[in-house]
Amino acid sequence: MLPIIYITAEIGLDCGLATYSGGLGVLSGDHVRSAADLGLPFTCVTLYYRQGYGQQSFDTSGQQLMDFPSTEPGDLLEAAGELRLDSVDGELLVKLWRRRVCGSKGTVDVLFIDADCAPNPEPWRQANRQLYGGDEALRLRQELLLGQVAVAIGRSAHGDEFQLHLNEGHCAMAPVAWELSGQSEASIRRRTLFTTHTPVAAGHDRFAPELVEALVPADMRNIIERVVGSGTLNMSHLAAHYARAMNGVSKTNAKVAEPLFPGREIAGLTNGVHHRKWCLPVMAALFDTQLPGWRETPELLAGADSICSDALARARGEAKIELCDYTNASTRSALRADRLTLGFARRMTPYKRGNLLFHNEDRLMEAAEALGGLQIVFAGKSHPKDGDGQAILKLIFERAKRSGGLIRVALIPDYSMWHGRLLTGGVDLWLNNPIRPLEASGTSGMKASLQGVPNLSILDGWWVEGCQAGVNGFTFGGAKAERDDSGDSEALYACLIDEVAAVWADDEQRSAMQKAAIATAAEFTSERMVGDYAERFYRGMV
Repeated sequence: MLPIIYITAEIGLDCGLATYSGGLGVLSGDHVRSAADLGLPFTCVTLYYRQGYGQQSFDTSGQQLMDFPSTEPGDLLEAAGELRLDSVDGELLVKLWRRRVCGSKGTVDVLFIDADCAPNPEPWRQANRQLYGGDEALRLRQELLLGQVAVAIGRSAHGDEFQLHLNEGHCAMAPVAWELSGQSEASIRRRTLFTTHTPVAAGHDRFAPELVEALVPADMRNIIERVVGSGTLNMSHLAAHYARAMNGVSKTNAKVAEPLFPGREIAGLTNGVHHRKWCLPVMAALFDTQLPGWRETPELLAGADSICSDALARARGEAKIELCDYTNASTRSALRADRLTLGFARRMTPYKRGNLLFHNEDRLMEAAEALGGLQIVFAGKSHPKDGDGQAILKLIFERAKRSGGLIRVALIPDYSMWHGRLLTGGVDLWLNNPIRPLEASGTSGMKASLQGVPNLSILDGWWVEGCQAGVNGFTFGGAKAERDDSGDSEALYACLIDEVAAVWADDEQRSAMQKAAIATAAEFTSERMVGDYAERFYRGMV
């Protein structure tokens, strides 16, 4: 197998590194961990962001506030050399920083690109300040740095004997830079894989011709114009041109994305999560005693039916108490560990519909009465420029202020990977209600399932493949690919009243569903995912 240069614009390795905003970056981190576990010849290249995606808080009206504290890379990473890079503004100094990820069979170097160096012009230095900040010019500079430096790293370590894995269209300058170095287009295409996550055209980076002319060096621009034309530059189409193979991150996602790439077949390779990373300690300890060997062989989770029901109930109870304690300490929500608790935590953007549960307050109260009380814990950041997403957060904030009685709502600020593990492991049910079919995969639901938390979800993303309705979780909503807030919210209330209430009132049924959720997670680990990449793609790139 040729060495793999895996390129991603963001990565979630730990909470100290503010180099991720949501699912894309967290997935990249899990991909790296499992590549190390499997001992693959793997190097990850990404950008360092001193200010990250921002720290979130709320004012008294519920308006999201974002602060951008700065962290120097040397405080978190080890120096890994430097290189010089040509740009339209002259030669740039680029420093490299390393984080070594150790797995059960090997190690993976994650190399962070840093152009925020004194000799460089300020616009290039800004590329390493905020994740997804600034304007289109800044984004194009970031993507030029990412692609050019990744190829330089690959050639320095392996000559031209490596392959590229482009994680989203942000990475599309890499094959252009590789061709500029003298590699043939045909050879690049034999050794390039492109993973697309975004199922709608508006989500793919596009750059106006005048911006491309202003910022892309002439020799690279000549190649780009030859392969995709001289109009608006669609970075995903550029990546697709060079890719031998393309994949979406679930079977549904692949089908939805295919029309965006006329003439191309997109394979479905469903995401997974790193089983050791995402287990709360109390759940990991349960598996250690009940499913010994699960850390090395996650397939053993499929035998979750053998877990002692009393031991599972104790572990789930401890996880829930930990979540309630943290939430009460940080938000004064008066959550109670004896009430059914839903979790909804993800990047807050309109298509994920964080406010759907509140569409009909009367029906929500009926559900709460049927359940003997209902609690909902929310978390998630909205992009500073996403006014609609911020409006959803404000609505949730206002609803939390009126919390009490049978319905208690909490909004935890500054959602992070640490919060993600706590929430997916501490709630009773994991709620997901995107507009179909816009959920690329939905790895938070996999993290919940892994910890014995059944999903309560619309059939989209991974849940289309993982759902066994009434066995390992619940599904609601229609099958049409359209927005129907009234219909979907009514289906959610009905599901809570007619299905969830009965299961949660019966210890035996509840335990059986929790065990089935854990067993399902055995199919959705990142070890399985990266193994699939190796067998279906990496080994064939020659």
